[in-house]
Amino acid sequence: MLMWREMKEVMRALSSCYAELVRVSEAKHKALAAMDLKAIERAVKEEERFAAEIERLETRRKAALRVMAEKEAGIRPTMKMRELLAQCPDRRIAGELAALHEELDRRMKEVERFGERNTLLAEGALAAVTANLNRIGGTAAGASYGAGGKESVTRERRFDFKA
Repeated sequence: MLMWREMKEVMRALSSCYAELVRVSEAKHKALAAMDLKAIERAVKEEERFAAEIERLETRRKAALRVMAEKEAGIRPTMKMRELLAQCPDRRIAGELAALHEELDRRMKEVERFGERNTLLAEGALAAVTANLNRIGGTAAGASYGAGGKESVTRERRFDFKA
C-alpha cells in the first residue's frame, strides 16, 4: 500500500510541475510576442528548472513502479497506467490515481501546445531579425545550407549611383 501512496504523491507532484510549466509557457509566449529578451531568458531558466524537477519525479515514479513490480506478481514496470490501476487493491486510491493521470495527461498536452505556438513565434521573430540584418548589411543569409553543410551567405553589392 505504501508504494501506491508514493505513486499518488509523485503523480500529484508531476501534475503540479506541469501546471507551473503551463504558466511559464504562457509568460514565454507573451515575452516572445513582445520581443522582451529579458523575460524570454527568465522563462527559459524557469522551464529548465521545471524540466529538471520533472526528470527527478519521473525517476521516483519509475522506482516506485519497479518496487511494486517486485512485490506484486501481476505488475510489470512497462504497464500502462490503466492496466496498473486494475491491480490496485484500494479502489479509492485507484480512483484518485486515475483522476491524477487524466489531469497530468491534459496538462502535458497543454504544455505541448504552448511549445508548438512558442516555436512558431520564435521562428517568426528570427526570420524578421534575419530579414532586417540582410537589409542593413547588404547580405542574404537564410536558412539554406551549401554543399559542404555550412550555411550559405551571398553578398550583394549595392552601389549608390548619383547622376
